[in-house]
This record gives sequence, C-alpha cells and structure tokens, in this order.
Amino acid sequence: MKIMNIIWDFDGTLFNTYPAMIKAFDLALKDFDVIEDRNVLEKRIKITVRGALEHYNQTYGIDGELLFEKFTEYDHKDDCFKLIMPFENAKATIEKLNDMGIKNFILTHRGDTTYRILKKFDMDDLFCDILTFDMGFKRKPDPDGFMQLLHKHDLDRNSTLAVGDRHIDMEAGKNAGLSTCFYTGNGIKYDGEQADYFIDELDHIFEVLSR
Repeated sequence: MKIMNIIWDFDGTLFNTYPAMIKAFDLALKDFDVIEDRNVLEKRIKITVRGALEHYNQTYGIDGELLFEKFTEYDHKDDCFKLIMPFENAKATIEKLNDMGIKNFILTHRGDTTYRILKKFDMDDLFCDILTFDMGFKRKPDPDGFMQLLHKHDLDRNSTLAVGDRHIDMEAGKNAGLSTCFYTGNGIKYDGEQADYFIDELDHIFEVLSR
C-alpha cells in the first residue's frame, strides 16, 4: 500500500541535536566531578540518553534523575541550543512531502524545546501533529507514542512509515505494526532486523516512497 503518513523522530533524524546534547551531558557530568571522553559520551548518547544515565549511575553512583535534571538544564541554555541545526534538506523535504499530500508527524522523547527549535527554523507549521515526551507517552521502544498518533488521527498502519536514527525507533515502529526507515546521516550503524528501508540523506525518502 502507498505510504501516505510519515511519523518522524526528531533528535538525530530531522535535526542534528547531538552536538548540543553531548555538550549538555558533558557539563552535567562535570557538576558531579566526572570527566568523560567526548567520543565515548557521544556513543552512549546516540544509543539512548536513558542508557547513558544508567551507565553513569552504576559506574559513579550518580543519581540518574539529578543527572538528567542537570542535563536538561544545560540543554535548554543558549550555549547548547545554538548548536542545534536541521539536517540538510530537512525543511525542503517536509515541504515537498506536504505538497505531495503526505501527512507528516513528529514523535520525540524531547520536551517542549521541540517547538522552540522548529519555530527558530520556520518549520513549526509543517507537521500535522507533534507528540513530545511531556505529553505522557511511554518511551520507545514501547509503541505507545505511535499508537496515540495512529488512533488520534485515524491513520492506517499499512500506509504509515516510521523514520528514525536509532534502534529503538525501529523497534517501536515495528511494535506498532508500521513500516520503518532508518536514517544513517549521523553515523549510527544499524545491525537490527526491524528496518525495512535505509536512507543516508533526508530527501532520499522519495526513493522509498517510489518503491
């Protein structure tokens, strides 16, 4: 069946937020007197932030919630916020998809800064709906966020594609009964079995839609 709806991940898929996240996490660790190699930190964060929190809790005894609060505090500040940029062709790709009649949605573990970022780059009105983590869905790989969007907008699973850059995006999409597309543009390698398609540039999504 033809794809008519796309549910996008935000961090690392539409926007390269990793430089900001790595800097924020690094600053948060330093508040607990922990110095971490930036490359190691990047690899941990690109798996999941929650996984990184658990690692530093187990390794250094840092309270995970306190570390997350510090991380979020720095992530909201301008020094980190200014590092966030959309991936090449992100805006043009979504605009073209809209022109084609494809409905676009965002499902993200990020909170309300999602809107701030989208507005900064004049992309806040390009999506039919944006589901952020503070709206109460369960974290990926649980399919809860996808299911909420499917039910709210009466989306047909067979014509809906989930696009993301991490294993948990693919797993959550499959758990919701969706086709999945793995975005490799930020260098994360995928060795799972849940991805139906792969793209290394966002505008390559049109090649997926033509299949």
